[in-house]
This record gives sequence, structure tokens and C-alpha cells, in this order.
Amino acid sequence: MKSISLSIAALMLWTLVSCSDNSQKPTSDIIQHPTIDASLAEHEVEMVALADESIEGKNKENESKTIEKKKVNEKPQKSIQELTKEVVQLEEQGGDDEGNAITYYTYGEALVDMKKYDEAIEMYKEAEQLGYEDLKTLYYKIARTYALNDDSYGSMEDYLISARKEGFRNYRALLYDSAFKNWREEYDFMYLYNDLFGTNQKAMFKAFVTFAPKKRLVQDYIMSPKELYENTNYEYRSKMGYYENRPAISGFFENFVEGVSDDMFSREGGDNYRYEMMLEEAAYFAVVYSVEEQWSEYILPKKYRLVTYDLKGNKISELDIAKRGSLKTCKGFVLHPNHSLVVTDYEVEWKKGAKKHLGNAEHYLNYKNLKESKAVATKTYQITTTGRIVETEGMASVEMR
Repeated sequence: MKSISLSIAALMLWTLVSCSDNSQKPTSDIIQHPTIDASLAEHEVEMVALADESIEGKNKENESKTIEKKKVNEKPQKSIQELTKEVVQLEEQGGDDEGNAITYYTYGEALVDMKKYDEAIEMYKEAEQLGYEDLKTLYYKIARTYALNDDSYGSMEDYLISARKEGFRNYRALLYDSAFKNWREEYDFMYLYNDLFGTNQKAMFKAFVTFAPKKRLVQDYIMSPKELYENTNYEYRSKMGYYENRPAISGFFENFVEGVSDDMFSREGGDNYRYEMMLEEAAYFAVVYSVEEQWSEYILPKKYRLVTYDLKGNKISELDIAKRGSLKTCKGFVLHPNHSLVVTDYEVEWKKGAKKHLGNAEHYLNYKNLKESKAVATKTYQITTTGRIVETEGMASVEMR
């Protein structure tokens, strides 16, 4: 009896290890990707550089020199009256040494705080003319001031490009600084962001998850036939805030969502890729996104995909979890707060004559046209603490979270 108990315990331990082990064999439904490096799953604390924080890390070799000078992103210690007086004196006396450049830069900072953006830009440019050394920060500050002044095109973009050429690397500032909030909401934001940081996977992944609607599950998230087919109605979508709550996925995120770039170059408009939700954990991100075709006679074909990523943006696992488009079948899911999920296949039957009542291309069969939706098969899965999606049917009952 004791040997039997030990065997059962060993089996359960093997099951638990196999759930998180990188060598686990994929099922027919799950696409598994190899983990690049276990160290990449460690949580990283990233500092967000805003207006009053350092744009780049300190260079230790120049630390003593930096201490002697005013830190470029430090709030001015002198009053605006004192700074104004100094600038007036400099203009009267002339001179082009670096100390004068720092004075003009500091005066520009004070004017930004006072929301005198046009005057601040003039002072920043004067600092440049006088030989201000930290051009990457100076150009970023000029771009930021243009953004604060509601000028998100032309000059702002030019100065960001100049800052990048001078070594500016802080993509987080563009993603989080409130000065760029309005610009981030514009369609063109990702074009310039990609030009600046497109070769940096971490920068692109940070943008990818920043635009995803973050969700913390406190109850089941359900995508049943009712939810699947109600969403075929454009009027319903607008009324429920569908487009606002499910942002479109940029075509520049091809590394994270396969096929999304095709949408940018298709004459027909391409498929419609949208975020549904994002779950953020210490070692991984889980994103559910949808892909919808642009046209169909009766039903807009659509599928939902769950993908998990490590903190660097490398894919861990992928799984299709919902689908509509056939007049006879569909697939739905329930995602639980503990990140387990049940995927169900349904057979559907439509009310007699439902197709005859469709008026035009903007009206499709929806839930009220369904006569019956019958569950015919289910599979259960779990997202493990490492972000791996595993099938749990037939496995020992072991808590994996």
C-alpha cells in the first residue's frame, strides 16, 4: 500500500513539473514556443521618465562633472524673476560659453512649468545655439514642449528624430509622459514610434501591451454564442462602446500578432484585428485578441486567440479559443479568475426564415436569430505561473497557481 501511495505521489509530481517544463509536447490545439532564457521571466522594474526625471541613466565617468553643473531635468532652483534677470544680463553682455547655454536651458524649463510654451521653445533653441552639450535631452524637451503646445506634427516629430540621432533611447517617455497623451491617441503615433524604435523588440512590445486594455479578472469572462453573435450588429457595438474598449491593433506589431501587418497594405482594408483584454502577471503577459473578416454574406467570420508572452515579448503559447463564421458551428470560452479556461464547441441552428430578413450588408445574423446553440465538446486549459498554456483534461487535480 505504501509503494502505491508513493507511486501516486510521484505521478502527481511529474504531472506538475510537466505542466511548466519547457520540453512539454504541444497538443493538437496549442502552439508552444521554446523559452528563450529563464532569466527573461524575472520581473523587471522599469522607471518611467517624465518631465521631472532623468531622461537617460547617469554616466558614471562624467558623474563628478555632472554634479558641478545643473542636472538637465532638475526643477529650477532659482525663481523665475532671478532667471529672467540673468537672461536679460546675458543678452546685454553677449557671450557664448556653456554656462550661458545652461542658463537659457534652465530658463526654458521654468517657462514650461508656467505653460509659456512658445517662449520656452525660444530659450531651448537659444541654449542650442550657445553650445548646450546634452543634445538628446534638449531635442526631446523641445519636442515635448511642442506636444504640450498641441503641435504634435512637423516640428515635434523633427525634434524627436533629431533626439534619436543624438542617442535618445527612452521609449517609455513617449508611452507614458502625459505631454504626449493626445498624440498617442492618433493613428500616426505608431508610424513615428516605429521609425524611432522599430528595431528594439522590447520597446515595440512595451507599446503593444501599453495599448491593450488591461483587465484584472474578479469574475468569469464569458464568450458564449450570445456574446459571439450580438457583436455582429454595428449599432450594438457603438452603443456598448465596443470600438473604444477594444482598440485596433497596429500593423507594426507583426512580431506579436501574426498577420496584423497585412491589414495595413490590403486594398480591401484587410482583416480587423482588435485587443479584447490583457492580463499582466509577474512573469508573463496574456493577451486575447480578435480577428474579424471585413465582409460575409450572413455572418462576419471572427476568431479569438489567446497568446502568452514573456517580459521581452517572446511568445510562450498560443491557442484559438473562440470562433464564429459557420452557419452550423461555433466555438466559445470561459476564462476564470485563476486563469484557467474552458473552450466549448457548439452546434447552432437558426430560426426558419432568418436569412430572408437581412436588409443590407451592415446587418448580419445575430443572437436573436438563433433557434438553438448546443454544446457538443469541451476542453479545459490552464495558464501556469510561467505563462505556459497547458491542457488539463485527464490530468491529476493539482493546483498550478
